[in-house]
Amino acid sequence: MVRPSLEVLYQQHIEIINLLNQHYKEIINRFNELAKKLEEIHEGIKTLSDNQVVLDEKLEGIKDVVKELRAVLPGV
Repeated sequence: MVRPSLEVLYQQHIEIINLLNQHYKEIINRFNELAKKLEEIHEGIKTLSDNQVVLDEKLEGIKDVVKELRAVLPGV
């Protein structure tokens, strides 16, 4: 049985490390893409929440107007 030389083993080791680094970079890129998408979703949710607050304030204003009308106009 012939044993591989240290140089061959070293080269194989370097190749494996390079492949692992490449895979890690791909994984990191995918995580970064996911993080960007999550940030976009978060911004969308904040916008919806802000819009809901504005709508709630407008509804309260409408309710106040209706109360005033009811106080002035019977049967409204």
